[in-house]
Amino acid sequence: MKAKAVLIAVFCILSLAGCQNSADEVSTSANTTSAVQNSESTETTSAGEVTENEAVQNNTEQSAAADSTDGQRLTLEEAKAAALEHAGVNESEVTNVKTEFDYDDGVNVIEVEFDTSSYEYEYEINADDGHIIKVSKEAVLWQTPQEAISAEDAENIALEHAGLSRNDVTFIKTEHETDDNREKYEIEFIYGGKEYEYDISAGGDIIKFEIDEIND
Repeated sequence: MKAKAVLIAVFCILSLAGCQNSADEVSTSANTTSAVQNSESTETTSAGEVTENEAVQNNTEQSAAADSTDGQRLTLEEAKAAALEHAGVNESEVTNVKTEFDYDDGVNVIEVEFDTSSYEYEYEINADDGHIIKVSKEAVLWQTPQEAISAEDAENIALEHAGLSRNDVTFIKTEHETDDNREKYEIEFIYGGKEYEYDISAGGDIIKFEIDEIND
């Protein structure tokens, strides 16, 4: 009877020990699973953060690209209106109007051309800020008078039209020319980063003038 009791006691002790080991294994397994899940969650969150960061960066780059290409610029109508105002003529007075976008020496420009009964006009306007880069005005009809002016007189006429004095400018050219049996002076000078070109008739009329920015 005592032996049987001893056996029962030993069996119970072994059973308890086995249950404890099983519980420890379950706890260890649960901890391991939890750690793996936490790691996966961290990796997923990290990947999500990277994706979000990439999206923000892409949006920023796209926005910058849009700003660089979609900046506000003059329209063709606005450029034409600016040219007409500068020339001092009304739209009803002009014919053969041409306007077009162009790209010249790294600058977005609008070219405007039109005629009146007396002159032909050409303009080149910066499409981004609206300032006039180049202007040309040429007389359609002109005659040679009986008495021709001197070359110095022609220079003075050009300087007065430009609003400059002789000491302000550097003369490049003053030449007497004949065009279709009509006499004129071709005069060129530089001032303030611009080149001025004038055709002055022998009678002292400005046949043509052109003012153009000098690109270094």
